Amino acid sequence: MKKIFRNPLFCSLLISFVITGVLIFFEVKSGVDKEVIAISVTGITGFLGYFITHYIERERKKKEEKLSLYTKLMSSIRVMTTTLEDKSKAAKEFEEVYYTSYLYISTAVYEILKDSMKLYQTLVKDKSDLNLKAFNKKIAELMQAMRDEITPDTKTDFAIYDIKTKT
Repeated sequence: MKKIFRNPLFCSLLISFVITGVLIFFEVKSGVDKEVIAISVTGITGFLGYFITHYIERERKKKEEKLSLYTKLMSSIRVMTTTLEDKSKAAKEFEEVYYTSYLYISTAVYEILKDSMKLYQTLVKDKSDLNLKAFNKKIAELMQAMRDEITPDTKTDFAIYDIKTKT
């Protein structure tokens, strides 16, 4: 129920209905002209429509930024955890994306990311299959949490594949 009141379209309609009701009340009690009511409702609705459009555009831009950030974050995590060459360069790239993510990342995703990095540090110290499975499970959980923020639909059971090519 709380989410419906956060929806700007619902709030706009609710405010429009309340204002229309108040103006109709004034028409009945005070004899205000119907044309004044029609013009007032049109003006107020137009005014609210402008702000709602601005709000929706701002939310869309934030969502696009978040999608871009999450794409970079997952990419840098995979590069850092799977690269065999220059680990310091991969770690530096991850660090840059990680600190940039503070602007857009939600608390739930941040907590999972933090846990993932703790598991990665454990994996670096002890490369056992158990630690690798725990890390991959946490990464899959991280992907699901990020996906929930961007496209909230049914949960997906992400599988982590370690694809190595022979050179």
